[in-house]
Amino acid sequence: MGHRSIAYIQGTPGYRGRVERHYGAREVFERHGDIEFKNLKFDRENRFLDVLSALHEQGTVPTVFFCAHDGLAVTIISELLRLGYHIPEDISVIGFGDYSIAQQISPSLTTVRTNGREIGESCVRLLEDRINNRLPNRPIRLQIANELIVRQSSGPANPEAALRRSRERPRLSGGLSAKPTTSDKPTPA
Repeated sequence: MGHRSIAYIQGTPGYRGRVERHYGAREVFERHGDIEFKNLKFDRENRFLDVLSALHEQGTVPTVFFCAHDGLAVTIISELLRLGYHIPEDISVIGFGDYSIAQQISPSLTTVRTNGREIGESCVRLLEDRINNRLPNRPIRLQIANELIVRQSSGPANPEAALRRSRERPRLSGGLSAKPTTSDKPTPA
């Protein structure tokens, strides 16, 4: 869809699944020299809006937010709508998990669905094969594909609209509470 400025929304740092999704996305985006990829971490002291404001002040205006899980994506959509952004016309938001709330919000959330049932069934088959000595006693890696579920929160990149909207939105009251983290460096697990 033409997105070249991508922000990964990790939220509170340190959760293994969020970190692993960041590493996976970063690995793919590093293969493309024309993609700007930021890892945004925030918590109660450094709120999302603080981090977004600091990112804009650095001259980075993402056209898409890829969120570590759907709960974060719902928060991001809510905050962006409150600031006057139009989703997906100005900016796209993508979640991970395909939680039920992904279809209950407006715009409905584009997300990545994990196939939990298939993962569970595969693990049981592996365990059964190990118990019955049908597999050697060594590590085995299973790769079970996730599925992209495209809904209303994603659309073609529109860097001009994202930039215009970032300049139009009102300044956040109180300024920044602390210097936000937008590093792409690995976070210790």
